[in-house]
Amino acid sequence: MSTSAPMTIDTARLQMSWAVAAQYGDQVPLFFYSRLFVAHPGLRDMFPLSMEAQRDKLVTALGSVVSGVDDLPAVAPVLEQLGRDHRRFAVVRDHYPAVGDALLATLEHFLADRAAGREDHHIATLDRRRPEGSRGGAT
Repeated sequence: MSTSAPMTIDTARLQMSWAVAAQYGDQVPLFFYSRLFVAHPGLRDMFPLSMEAQRDKLVTALGSVVSGVDDLPAVAPVLEQLGRDHRRFAVVRDHYPAVGDALLATLEHFLADRAAGREDHHIATLDRRRPEGSRGGAT
């Protein structure tokens, strides 16, 4: 049993990062799935041949979760439904790290030009853009 501290999320930064990345439109899901399938080609068979609808579903789901992340009880049903939906497609816990890596790589890709030279690109970018009075610890 792990005794690590619970993860904290700076929800405002997450939402601002997603807002910046979402401005790239269809490039975001295209990059995400390209990265996922290049790194884990065995996962490609779990998806339809035409990815257009799937790309839309990805962006819609991410937008819903990110927009509600500061109210986890409200977003929990969305996450639970996503979990149920993905079980139908034989998604297992072992797939999550691959998806997480592809998502982080996608965010880094689309946010890197705004914070070149910083390890945490989206946090660095957003911290510079926030007014001085609003900077502080994670929420």
